[in-house]
Amino acid sequence: YHTNPAGGPVYFEQWERVGGGDGMYNEIDWCENRHLYNESQFGPIRRTDLLTGETKGIRYNDPEMRWNWNAPILISPHDCNVIFHAGNMVLRSEFRGEAWEVISPDLTKDDPATQTTGRGGDGNIQYGTITTFDESPLKAGVIWVGTDDGNVQITKDGGETWTLVNENIPNNPEYWVSRVEASHHELGTAYLTYTGYRRDDFRPFVYKTTDFGETWTDISANLPNGPVNVIREHHINPDLLFIGTEFQVWVSNTGGENWTSMKLDMPTSPVHDIKIQERDNDLVVATHGRGIYVTDIAPLSALTPTVMAEDAFFFTPEPEIRWVAVDRTNYSSSNFEGESEAPGASLFFYLRRDAEVTLTIYQGQIAISEIEHEGTAGINVVQWDMLKKIERSQEERDRIREQRQTRSGSGFGRQNGDTTRFAISEATPGSYRVVLRVDDMELEEVVTILKDEWWQERR
Repeated sequence: YHTNPAGGPVYFEQWERVGGGDGMYNEIDWCENRHLYNESQFGPIRRTDLLTGETKGIRYNDPEMRWNWNAPILISPHDCNVIFHAGNMVLRSEFRGEAWEVISPDLTKDDPATQTTGRGGDGNIQYGTITTFDESPLKAGVIWVGTDDGNVQITKDGGETWTLVNENIPNNPEYWVSRVEASHHELGTAYLTYTGYRRDDFRPFVYKTTDFGETWTDISANLPNGPVNVIREHHINPDLLFIGTEFQVWVSNTGGENWTSMKLDMPTSPVHDIKIQERDNDLVVATHGRGIYVTDIAPLSALTPTVMAEDAFFFTPEPEIRWVAVDRTNYSSSNFEGESEAPGASLFFYLRRDAEVTLTIYQGQIAISEIEHEGTAGINVVQWDMLKKIERSQEERDRIREQRQTRSGSGFGRQNGDTTRFAISEATPGSYRVVLRVDDMELEEVVTILKDEWWQERR
């Protein structure tokens, strides 16, 4: 995510404007990170070349098409040249939007009584539209669709045939379908959420199917009242699910059998979207308050029932880059500032109960840093600043003090405190052994520091 490698805040001026209107879907092609597709309300989609800055309108112009305020855009997970867009029908382009084909009939209820745009006090909002769709990452052409009038449909053949599965959903409210999510692990598995607040119904509606929608299971479990806007399944751990409600983020590591709050230090705000950044195993959360929050979920993805039965468990640390500080533009901003990622290497571990722990980092057989931590039950994280702190001998310390006294007598300033105890230097790129000590247990992992190969590009 957007972070300053040399540390410090992320300034408002460092963001780039990429579209107009109220700002809706933004999708970047996953194979080149070059082409951005975004839109403003009711379907005017544009493609921007982030390398050249060229932008082109690629809207499908059909006056009979009904568009949701946030008309969904999807880049196929199988071919980044293939994109989908949807109004009340699904559109598919094999040429990045240069030409479109309609691959579905009207997938809504198509009720004329609800299509009175501009009359009856409903303003300019169109109804009877597709609100969400997803293509299975396991097989091209398996597509799920949800609509604002409560329909849920699936095609297994790229749009040749569609199946309405509403009657298979227990206690189906047929409310606004807020999200469909195709599984990363099983072809027939998908997740479904509704929001009922438009009907003064604030219950959570969360469902799962494992057989292409023939049967569904309610997995709302212990969720409190709160409309659900989005659900995501982890790409590595199929039991790890995240949902965003009108109030916060929730997580389940039991496939929806129970849920735990992830609100922590986030403000109460409607969570409108969640993405999992697969390369870094990060969770990215977007709120109606225009906030973007990022957290590392690598330890969550490894938190299995087997791990939780252990007294302690040391998660494999992710590699960390030793960034080279380069000159950067100075800003004097009265606008907001975002946070960069925490500096150093993150060391995550799990404790079944509170305990005092010690983390020792070794280069070969030499201990180069030691960190003491008051551990609490659950997942803990300690940041290693990637510095070597090697304790000097008493002889070395005495010699340094003598040298400093000599300089002080020659007019050099004094230093407060004992700064002679450790020789401090940067840990160079390479692999380092880390030992976690809890009571009489020792757990060992390796953390790798990577070289900054991109520093010249940032100059």
